[in-house]
Amino acid sequence: MPTSTKKTSILILIGGGHASGKKLACTLINNELKKRFPNISLANVDMNDFQHNTTNEPNSLRNPSRFNFNAIKSKVTALQESTDLVIVYGLYALYESELNKMATVRVFIDCDSDVRLGRWIKRDILEPSKENPSTKEAEAQQLKTLLTSYLNDSRVEMNQFIFQTKEYADVILPRGAETTGITLIVDGLQPLLTKNRNEEDAESREAVQHSLRNNTLSGPTVSSLENEHFNNKRFFDMN
Repeated sequence: MPTSTKKTSILILIGGGHASGKKLACTLINNELKKRFPNISLANVDMNDFQHNTTNEPNSLRNPSRFNFNAIKSKVTALQESTDLVIVYGLYALYESELNKMATVRVFIDCDSDVRLGRWIKRDILEPSKENPSTKEAEAQQLKTLLTSYLNDSRVEMNQFIFQTKEYADVILPRGAETTGITLIVDGLQPLLTKNRNEEDAESREAVQHSLRNNTLSGPTVSSLENEHFNNKRFFDMN
C-alpha cells in the first residue's frame, strides 16, 4: 500500500442506560470482528475515562457536562490514524453532535429499566461480595446507597438526557447485547472492512462509507443481512 494513502478507520458508538450492556456489546463486537478478520487492529474508548473531576460540583454528577467530549474526540481522531476500527462506549456516546457525525455506525442499547437495575445490583454488589466475603456484611448498606442513587439520580438522568439519544441510533438493541444484534452490526460492517483491507486507494473506501451511511433500505431480513448497509434507520435484533 502506498505510504501516502491516508488510513480510513471505522468508528462505532455504543450508547445506552446504566448497566445496559454497553461494555459487553463492545467486547462481543471485538470478538466477532477478530474471528472474521484475525489481523484487524481494534481500539476501545470507555467514556468513563474522560470524566471531569466533579467533586466540588455535585449538580454536574448526573448530566453530560461531566464528560470531556473534546478529549474523547481528540483520542478517537488519534486512534483512527493507526487502527482499522474504534469503538466508543458510554452513557453519552450518542449525545455529542460532532462525535455522531464522525461515526460510521451508532448503536443504542434499549434495555428495560428493571433489567438494568438488576444487572447493576449484581455487578456492583453481589459479584464483589462473592469475590471478597468480608464485604458481605456491607451489602445492605451498599444496596440502599445504590437504590437511592438510582431513584434520585440515574433514573432522572436516563429520562432527561440519555434516552433521547436513541433517536440518533442506526441500530437499536432492545434486549441488550444479544448475539443476533451483534451479528447484524458486524454483517453490515463487513463489506466496508473488506474494502478497506483489499483496496489501496482512500477514495474507494470513502465511497463504501458513504454507501454504508446513505443506502436506502426496506428493512433487514435474515437472508439479506450480509448485503444490508446502515442508513440511520432503526434496526432491531431478531429472535
